[in-house]
Amino acid sequence: MKKILILLITAIGLFHANGQEVINKSKLKIEDIMKGNSFIGHQPENIRWTMDSKKIVFDWNPYDNPMSSSYFYDLKSKEIDSVTADFFKINAIQSDVKNNICALFLRNGNLYRYELKTGEIMPILENSDYVRNLQYNKATNHFHFQIESKFFSYNPTSKNIKEIVNFKKGAEPNEETPSYMEAEENSLFEYHQRNKRKKDWVKTHDLFESEEIKTIYYNNSSVSNIQLSEDGNYITFRLNDYPNNRETHVESHIQLDGHTKAIPARSKVSGDDPNHQLGIYDRNRDSVYFLDLSTLPDIREKPNYLKDYGDTIALYDEDRKIIMHQLIYSKDGIQNAMDIRSYDNKDRWIVTVDLSNGTVQVLDHQHDEAWIGGPGISSWNMASGTLGWMNDNKSIYYQSEETGYSHLFLLNINSGNKKQLTQGDWEVHEVTYLNDKFYLSTNKNHPGNREFYMLDWQSNKLNPILTKDGSHEISISPNGMEIAYRYSYKNQPWELFHSNIGAKNTPEQITKSTTKSFESYNWKSPDVITFKDENQEDIYARIYKPEKASKNNAAVIFVHGAGYLQNAHNYWS
Repeated sequence: MKKILILLITAIGLFHANGQEVINKSKLKIEDIMKGNSFIGHQPENIRWTMDSKKIVFDWNPYDNPMSSSYFYDLKSKEIDSVTADFFKINAIQSDVKNNICALFLRNGNLYRYELKTGEIMPILENSDYVRNLQYNKATNHFHFQIESKFFSYNPTSKNIKEIVNFKKGAEPNEETPSYMEAEENSLFEYHQRNKRKKDWVKTHDLFESEEIKTIYYNNSSVSNIQLSEDGNYITFRLNDYPNNRETHVESHIQLDGHTKAIPARSKVSGDDPNHQLGIYDRNRDSVYFLDLSTLPDIREKPNYLKDYGDTIALYDEDRKIIMHQLIYSKDGIQNAMDIRSYDNKDRWIVTVDLSNGTVQVLDHQHDEAWIGGPGISSWNMASGTLGWMNDNKSIYYQSEETGYSHLFLLNINSGNKKQLTQGDWEVHEVTYLNDKFYLSTNKNHPGNREFYMLDWQSNKLNPILTKDGSHEISISPNGMEIAYRYSYKNQPWELFHSNIGAKNTPEQITKSTTKSFESYNWKSPDVITFKDENQEDIYARIYKPEKASKNNAAVIFVHGAGYLQNAHNYWS
């Protein structure tokens, strides 16, 4: 939402009109406030479900330990208990990487299998190398994962693991040409010729000869986003060439040895941007080629602000730096979609890729002279926005700020027909597509809220589920029937709740985190007000009103500079 929010706090009588200090009647002490959550109470976070939808797992610190620990809430017994090593012997955390028989999941870098019917858990791969990038391929019914720069396949039926491609940094070695002496020796001696014929014969006739693993060589800084296409014919990957920008330093004045220390920090914003390429390995043709993105609309367009500095040339001499995210495949595996961003934060392209020749078709192009970003769009280039496929395998859903607010859209990639599913002077913050329904986190009733709705996309009807003022952070159970959520209000810190996902739900509070010291103080619930700026736009603010006896027109105005991080909202911060 392109409005600036300001936090306006009216002080409780800081000074008399004559400048003399007023005695603070508050029971609060600076020493208590500076204790943070040790004074407030450590609130639950990182909410997730077990695969069987029977337990809610969360991180919590009810005893003010140095760090939080994991706890679980059993929906049947309605009891909270700490998570131990034995817990994970019979419980698996929710994973969407699954077929009809089992789900695979990662824990501490190791790979495990969960049987959907019996709930049995068994290790697949436990070693010192970190397993990541877990995927499932419906066409082959194989799972895939990555260890370092090697990509593997796991057959859930035979339980075999097979390496299918290895990415190796460096130049591809050339087949050595025999020296004059070697060639002469080979031509003169039948012994050498016989050995060569034997080796060649073994390669073609030995049934136990291992299949040669494909090695793809690269000279860039790193390789990432390794994926197998749904038909199993292509492997896509992203090569990343990161510049050696000079890092900055922050001086740390608190060290054990009593001396200051310069701590490395990120490079300056004006540094060079990375270069990325999307590579495609055609497994049938044993060939590697790269995606051609030169056809993206306005790929060389300069931003308008450069005209203010005397730059009147409309186009750059070369394509702008961009970053592409992982391919999102339709449920039948035939179609794909991909999110691409420009590093100057002016453009976002959603494309579909023809893997057979490395060309793209632009499905949607979003441009903003200010900044491409916002809820569901992402203001950070390394993170993709909302993007997925409908069950019809013909339409994608995504978010766009083309109306000035971040809303949800449908686009049929065959006909090009676009449909806006949500609209109004409010925004969609999070989207979950489940059982052909959308579940949305929005601020429909007030910009300072996070409400929860079910959207019937065919009628565009929003069905309210949790709409009380405040913020609801939702986690939906794997069976789609239950929700666990954190809720807070302006003067109530975050707590964990549970309810069913229907409109007629009865929330139950699971945790109570606040301390007695915090509860002993009568915390005010500030009003969230609006006033007009010079352009007659609404500015939102929090206002704390002092008691009438203390009212002296004193005020403190706080302005936070980030577009989506103000504290003029209805929840705890």
